[in-house]
Amino acid sequence: MIRIVTDSVALLPNEVVKQHDISVIPILVIFGDKVYREGVDISYEELFARLPEADPPPSTSQPSVGEFRAVYQQVLDESPGATILSIHISSGLSGAVEAARQAAIQMPTADIHVYDSQTLGLEQGFQVIEAARMAKAGVSLAAMIKHLDCVRENSASFNLVDTMVYLFRGGRVKQVGRLADQLLGVKPILTVRNGSISPYALPRTRAAGIRLLTNRLESAIQNRERVLIGVMHANVKEVAQELLDSLTERYQPELGLLSWVGAGLALHTGPGALGLTWSTPPALPERE
Repeated sequence: MIRIVTDSVALLPNEVVKQHDISVIPILVIFGDKVYREGVDISYEELFARLPEADPPPSTSQPSVGEFRAVYQQVLDESPGATILSIHISSGLSGAVEAARQAAIQMPTADIHVYDSQTLGLEQGFQVIEAARMAKAGVSLAAMIKHLDCVRENSASFNLVDTMVYLFRGGRVKQVGRLADQLLGVKPILTVRNGSISPYALPRTRAAGIRLLTNRLESAIQNRERVLIGVMHANVKEVAQELLDSLTERYQPELGLLSWVGAGLALHTGPGALGLTWSTPPALPERE
């Protein structure tokens, strides 16, 4: 038996987590001297309500090695002898992968494998869902890893930012910061390249940004048998739902998910951001 573990950065809805028996380790959100577990001690509604007035700006941190060990032990208590595949936010953006590896080293009798998603958000979440489906079907670990590499290579994720304030304040995307004089009035689009967040385009309006991304989506999914689509939002649920409904009606994806923009990205995008993710993975491998 293979059990799947991930972190809250994957942004999987609770019903998906339960359906696929996925264990989720929440990342930490820090406001001043208070530390909260994402989605457990602080809701996304509260996060975005507090974000504009937070001084100093909040930050995030990966779970501790001890927290990873506790979750791994809980999984093994539930499924004795299980192999654990632990899929996490890009090592270029967080220390979660390293913390997970250290936890695995400290549990030498357990069979734990840590996988770097090299991304975040629902792009990471799609990898987790694919892994959970394969685990349920009895696919071998080696075949699962090979398939996840293909998923990783055939996925993309973009975030349309509504305000520059949080990018400048957080300093996460230095390439964008250096273009400050040119960015007044634009709605920058960020993407993940080589495991790090990078600027992609600088549309002048949200509508123009959505058109650019949907055109890119259409080009990417042409002639693909399997299509997964995800829309993320930073407290603009109605806009995100409308976009997902439109894309679902037009392209009939195998899976369409709506989620919040998680804390790991929201602290830099601020409210109003929209994320669009898609994946065109090959067919799931069969049990050997």
